[in-house]
Amino acid sequence: MIKQALLITVWATLLQGQMTLSEVMVNPQGLETANEFLEIHSSATNEVSLIGWIISDGAGVDTLIHWFGPDSIAPNGFGLILDPDYDTDNGIYSEQLSNSIPVFTSGTDGSLGSGGFTNSGESAFLISPAGDTVSQFTWLSSPPNGYSFEKILMTASDEPSNWAVTTVENGTPGAVNAVSPPLVNCGLDSIHIFSLPANANGSALVHIYLHNGGLQNIDSIGVSLGLDENQDGEIQINEPLLQTILATDLAWNDTLSVLIETPPLQLGINQLIGEIIVPEDTILADNTIVFEVVLPIPAGTIKLNELLYQPAAGGTEFIELINTGPDTLNLQRWRIQDATNSTAIFPDVPIKLAPQEFAVVAPNSTIEPMLPSAHSIFIVPTAWPSLNNSSDSIRISDSEGRRLETAWYSSNWGGGTGVSLERRATWLALENPENWGSCLLPDGNSVGAVNSIVVPQFGAALRILMSPEHPRRLEDFNISAQIIGTGQFPSPNALLTLAINDEHVSSQAVIIPALQDTAQFVFENIRLTMGTHDLRMSLSG
Repeated sequence: MIKQALLITVWATLLQGQMTLSEVMVNPQGLETANEFLEIHSSATNEVSLIGWIISDGAGVDTLIHWFGPDSIAPNGFGLILDPDYDTDNGIYSEQLSNSIPVFTSGTDGSLGSGGFTNSGESAFLISPAGDTVSQFTWLSSPPNGYSFEKILMTASDEPSNWAVTTVENGTPGAVNAVSPPLVNCGLDSIHIFSLPANANGSALVHIYLHNGGLQNIDSIGVSLGLDENQDGEIQINEPLLQTILATDLAWNDTLSVLIETPPLQLGINQLIGEIIVPEDTILADNTIVFEVVLPIPAGTIKLNELLYQPAAGGTEFIELINTGPDTLNLQRWRIQDATNSTAIFPDVPIKLAPQEFAVVAPNSTIEPMLPSAHSIFIVPTAWPSLNNSSDSIRISDSEGRRLETAWYSSNWGGGTGVSLERRATWLALENPENWGSCLLPDGNSVGAVNSIVVPQFGAALRILMSPEHPRRLEDFNISAQIIGTGQFPSPNALLTLAINDEHVSSQAVIIPALQDTAQFVFENIRLTMGTHDLRMSLSG
């Protein structure tokens, strides 16, 4: 007898911590006295039968008997204890119960506990045949009708902090609890932009936070980061993609921060997609994260170039911008505002504007057919700030609200009915009235093309003078070159060259003067033989 008692004690001790209450339904739908249940989880390595085990609410005691299904709980499996009055044919859990679930009930009386469990607060006890309390759960308030209490981690303590109300109506009898983490689940938790590149086509550094929401440690994670250039939510074969494999030992509920370099980025909005691959991951919805990295537009890159504030009958207003920088810009979600803060917002799609290209913005597509086939794009925003005929202001901001260009115009500067107001030079002050004028073209605008009154940065015209004007044979004479500036700025690095009959005679470094200024340079002591000669003078630089 002593040997037998010792064996029973050892057996009960081995099951301590392996058998646990895993779900308690105390406020079921329908008939409460028939639909209450307890669920038991076994983490033992062998099958365990609940025959002879005891459940209690502290007052009533029920010794369990087998009812239907297998008579033992499989390793790492669940067993179910139903009220003796449960309707096995049409009960509310019929669709949830499978034939593989061992079901037990009270062999003592017609209810669980002392006439059923109290909704508002009570305890449930699981007691081994040896009389040891193996598991206990205490609740202090009633769950919603039809919702059970579920244990979160089967091998953790019975403390209330390890329990939660199920998220599934009627609970999860005989199945994995809705509040329990899966065995394998690694997710992309969040991202943090660590640093931005100094220029376009550089890479940002991004912290990606990976969270292990599964019970199993993760030793290998595949991480990819791609630039979704067309923003269709997928990385296509022609879109930049960086991939790496991380060796790690990420435990349950731990988070890992990974610093990863993005593909080269453009100025403006860049949409990126991060993705992880973990073998046997059971929840894939959190394996992908889509986020934006915005590179600021350098000051002075975008310029207001032309506007039509007073269209002719049947026409439409427009604003033309030009990209004067060396890099392509994304104009996605940019804004244009007038003096009354009326706002036009560009579409939330990639809008690429290449260097020296024009962006024409208008309230409708009336003027779109007038645009050249190349070097311009057309944008219809979500709304339109109607331009005043007398004067108004125009403010251009990027997607983050950073001001890129602010302009004020007056009808005194030029333009009018059906005639646009053009900017002469993008490098001259925007607010200078002399930098603006009326379009000279017959159509009244140069939409999407070079302005009719544009002034180049550098330019010159040549006028040749000879002294004497008609030299004699073998007589020395001088040739003067008058250079007239046609560009806005002087150029100190030009070369003036004289050739006679396609043979080089002389060259000299000259300064091309600014707009409408002149400079004169002389080639001295030139001598010709009798006959006709071809004199050519060229200016380069």
